[in-house]
Amino acid sequence: MTTADLFFTPLISRIIGLLPALIMMWYTQRKPGTSGGGDIKLMGALGFAAGITNLFFVLLSATVFGFIWSKRMKEQFIPLAAFLAPGAWIWIIWYYVIT
Repeated sequence: MTTADLFFTPLISRIIGLLPALIMMWYTQRKPGTSGGGDIKLMGALGFAAGITNLFFVLLSATVFGFIWSKRMKEQFIPLAAFLAPGAWIWIIWYYVIT
C-alpha cells in the first residue's frame, strides 16, 4: 500500500465522512459555547480525507487522548482539535506504514 492510495478512497465514503462535522456545526449553531469553529473544520477535513470508516478510528483515538488529558490535568473542557491531530497521525502511520 502506498501513500497514493489516499486519493483512491471512494467519494461516497468521503462525503459521508463530512456528516459528523456537519452535525456538530448544526449543534453548535443551536447551542453556542459548546465547541469552537476550528474543531469542526478539522474534523470535516479529516472526515473527507479519511472517509467515514477511518474517521471513527481517528475520533476514537482523539477521544482516548482527550480523556486521559482531562483526567490528568483535571480539566472539564478540552479543545478537540488538539487531540484530532495526533489521532490523524496515528491513523496515517497505522494505515499507510504498518499495514
